[in-house]
Formats: sequence, structure tokens, C-alpha cells
Amino acid sequence: MSVPTDCPQRDERLGWMGDAEIFAPTATYNADVAAFYTKFMKDIRDAQSPQGGFTDVSPRLVDNADGSPAWGDAGVIIPWTVYKMYGDKRIIETNYDAMAKWIEYIRSENPDLIWKKTGK
Repeated sequence: MSVPTDCPQRDERLGWMGDAEIFAPTATYNADVAAFYTKFMKDIRDAQSPQGGFTDVSPRLVDNADGSPAWGDAGVIIPWTVYKMYGDKRIIETNYDAMAKWIEYIRSENPDLIWKKTGK
């Protein structure tokens, strides 16, 4: 497995971040997926825009928009979930700059911290 998939029966075999985010607690509870998420977070960082936005799909193949609630949040929630489940700080240390850049992107696009403007 190289990326989390959504609905493979419909040929949606892309790394959909919303699905990855929602399933991360279950995946980390049921299996040792630290190496998988370490690799997937590299894909997420590589797909981050210069402005700090995460895309809905990582690697960034079909979606050039930045900043969807929940989907983009996977870039912060996945490392946090992996850290909570396994206690290994390396995933936070490795991804901290990208996570902070995402938060700043959200703040710059939504100064009152209520999602009104997304990259869509």
C-alpha cells in the first residue's frame, strides 16, 4: 500500500486526505502503520503549496486547489495521531514546519478563524 484510497471499486485510487485523516486512529490502533504514515506524510509535504495549503489528494495529481477543511487538516491530524498512538516524536519533528505553515495558511485566508474561504 502506498497511499490511502477511497472507493477503489470506482477507480478512486488516489491519496484522498480526508479519508486518511478519518481512518488514522483506527489504522494506528489496529496495526503498526508508522512507516506507512511516515511515507505518506512525505507525499503530503511534497504536495504542500508555497503558500502553505495542503491539497485534497496527496501526492498532488488531480487537485490544484489548496485549503479544504478536513482534507487539508490531515497534514496536521495524521502526525498528531501517529504520535499519540506510538509515542514517537519523530513524526511531529519531521512535519512540524509543514504543519505550522498549514496553520498560518488557514489564518491568512480566514483571519477570524472560521472557515469561510477555502482553496476551492
